[in-house]
Amino acid sequence: MTKNDDRIVESATLDEAIDDIGFRRMHVLMFITVGMFFATDSIQSGCISYVTEVLRKPWVLEAQDESWIQGLVFAGQIITAPLWGGLADRYGRRPTFLAASFTMAMAGTLTAVAQNKIQLMILRFFMGAAMAGYPVGFTIFAEILPTTNRGKIMLSTMFGFAAGSLYQTIMAMLSICSIGWRAFVVLCTFPTWIGAFMSIFFLSESAFWLVSVGRCDEAVRNINLFSRRSGSTVQFRHITTTPGVEKQAQGKASTMTLLKEKELRRPFILMSLVWFGFGLAFYGLFLMTPHLFSKDQDDSMQPRGAEMAGSLSSSHCAGITFQFQDILRSNLGQSFGLLLSVCLVDRVGRRGMQQILYLTASIAVLCLSFKDCFGVSLLQGLIAIAIGALMGASCCTWPHTSESFPTHVRAIAGTICSGLSRAGAAISTFAIAGNMSFGSIAAVLCACCFVSFLAVSFTKETAGLTLDGKEATVTVGKRQQEPRTVAEAV
Repeated sequence: MTKNDDRIVESATLDEAIDDIGFRRMHVLMFITVGMFFATDSIQSGCISYVTEVLRKPWVLEAQDESWIQGLVFAGQIITAPLWGGLADRYGRRPTFLAASFTMAMAGTLTAVAQNKIQLMILRFFMGAAMAGYPVGFTIFAEILPTTNRGKIMLSTMFGFAAGSLYQTIMAMLSICSIGWRAFVVLCTFPTWIGAFMSIFFLSESAFWLVSVGRCDEAVRNINLFSRRSGSTVQFRHITTTPGVEKQAQGKASTMTLLKEKELRRPFILMSLVWFGFGLAFYGLFLMTPHLFSKDQDDSMQPRGAEMAGSLSSSHCAGITFQFQDILRSNLGQSFGLLLSVCLVDRVGRRGMQQILYLTASIAVLCLSFKDCFGVSLLQGLIAIAIGALMGASCCTWPHTSESFPTHVRAIAGTICSGLSRAGAAISTFAIAGNMSFGSIAAVLCACCFVSFLAVSFTKETAGLTLDGKEATVTVGKRQQEPRTVAEAV
């Protein structure tokens, strides 16, 4: 039953129904929830760099040990990414995401009780295995956003990643040298627990997924309930969609689906190259920053990266000096790069912004290979530009990927591509902790940025399109032809 003051719409497509509801309070709560998991990605990927630095002497960690501890987070994501995506496309976005989110929170918390490097490696692997499922939450959010401002809103969730970088650095500054690395790890799991519990209340099942598997009545109830909880008075009797979505529901998505179907193969291969390239480049720089701005206290040589004598903020623990102020300044570039993308993504386009920013990152990283010629301020600036450009570009890659694939493979395509970025990240950990010179590392990262630039140049622009790939419409009822009805409210 509907309330007397409800505005009843007899028939609308899913895209039109979502556009008619508009952007409301439930979207804001979902935005915060999804942002918590981008913060988790940043925190959990980066905090281990501080932990391995602190444990290097007490646990007698070799360079290879550090690489494995850091790399197993990404290895877990690589291995389980197709699993989470497949589960989401077959059994539902919401239950899959809830399972991943609470597993993340538990694995992160248990990391604090590790007693040796083997236990730490195992727990970090399980953390990574769970983290591979968090892109499913991004898919849920993407499938309930109105078309007109979907790009900016999806991009804005990435501020969670930038906030996570700052949170992790501040927590390290406040805790890792004063109350220990275990307390630091526990503090780093707080955003994950908050996001997991918020997911229970604010993330509902995707109506797009419900229709794609033939649960059409549920899709109508889902949209109407979401509308009420959002404060909208619009209610829908019929939800309609194109026959293509019903056709999609007849098959089961898998990794091979993306490679076998001609219309999916090209965007999947291109997006895979983009994700792998930015994963290696971004996480390589991200994980390298704490190493660049730290040194052994008994080391008579200058800190890694540049001369640090003038740093205003540093902490000493376990024989290591961290220059936290310099790390914070370098990481601030993420926020500026993201803000630039949010402002221009609809005007310049998803593809155009990625081209500009991946190319900018390539040039900035190339300049970093001459770091010995720079003072600390210039080094900070170059790292900020490189990380900022990569952050802004990769944030455009997220919505571009979601918009490039149909409903029946959207989740699995997103999780696999995300897993490939972690494959690049895992490779970067061995390069950083290995015997490669900084100039060689910079050359590899520069090449990866350029590969992402080239690959994205051959993709399709998706700005202004609905999730089924058609031009956006903003008024319910003004359609070129009446699509077939697939559901009616009960």
